[in-house]
Amino acid sequence: MKTTFSSINDLFSSIAPSYDRMNDIMSFGLHHVWKRVFVDQLPLFRPSNLTHSPWVYVDMACGSGDIGALVLERCAQNSIPLSPIFIDPNPELLSIAQCRLPDQAIQWHQESAEHVSLPHHSIDLYTISFGLRNTHDRRQALKQAYDLLVPGGQWWCLEFSRPENPVTASAFDAYLNVLPVLGNTFIGQAEPYAYLADSIRSFPVQDVLLQEIRDAGFVNVTYQPLSRGIVSITRGIK
Repeated sequence: MKTTFSSINDLFSSIAPSYDRMNDIMSFGLHHVWKRVFVDQLPLFRPSNLTHSPWVYVDMACGSGDIGALVLERCAQNSIPLSPIFIDPNPELLSIAQCRLPDQAIQWHQESAEHVSLPHHSIDLYTISFGLRNTHDRRQALKQAYDLLVPGGQWWCLEFSRPENPVTASAFDAYLNVLPVLGNTFIGQAEPYAYLADSIRSFPVQDVLLQEIRDAGFVNVTYQPLSRGIVSITRGIK
């Protein structure tokens, strides 16, 4: 889609104040369920997986910080020491996340998934939630994630996907047509949500995405559909 915004970053800046509210409206609250299922499956309950402490964790495209908050909560429950690094290219969303999570232990970076200023082989766990779709160069973002992870480190992604069932796919596509109307109705902006719909439609089907993840070097690549394939959890290990 051709956007009047000079960049996707500017587009997200325009919707940052209503970002969480619109997520609730557009997903009918389901995004909270998806995110909890996602975090529940992260290897946050098996500290023996790693040989050092604390774990170094990157929440890439952290947005307003809701995934990171769940991860921190889970680690506190399981007494897992964590060194968290939250990264997002958008300064407005980073500011919202920092207000939500005033934890002095968190490192904050305003960077893109394609270009991260952390050392290679320094991250134990990397998550990206509803952010891979918005990268300018998905393959570079995957390769960068692979380079950042330590051997045995894990990459986890929560993202929209294409339902395989034709009826579900048709209904989902019809819903995507409504997104700009919702954006215009609730925040007076249709264009960011037209972009969202187009970005979901243009995101690769699962088989293609899984191969891209393998091409980046990851092994044991798996994916799990949620809500009849509207979203999916994808994982790879270095």
